[in-house]
Amino acid sequence: MRRIIIVFIDSLDDIVFMLEQIGTIPESITHDPTEEKLFVKASDIILSRSFREIGLKSTLIKEHADSADIHAESYYFMDTLLANTKAFRMNRTAIA
Repeated sequence: MRRIIIVFIDSLDDIVFMLEQIGTIPESITHDPTEEKLFVKASDIILSRSFREIGLKSTLIKEHADSADIHAESYYFMDTLLANTKAFRMNRTAIA
């Protein structure tokens, strides 16, 4: 499933709208953990693509537990950053 999401997001011409939407889990997604996991995976993939759009080498970290989901690196300066979309996504419990 993850590969399908990656292919879909990479095929889009413009991801700005999707990038704007990953900050909040929509209420249309039920509290089913499976649906939320798919949303979170899609969010990670969108953020990773966004880093590539601004000129960073970006990869998704496959194996992680309580750590970053995305690794990005400058092609020119070799500076790196780690990102986790959870850091800027509003959790449902935060607005309940």
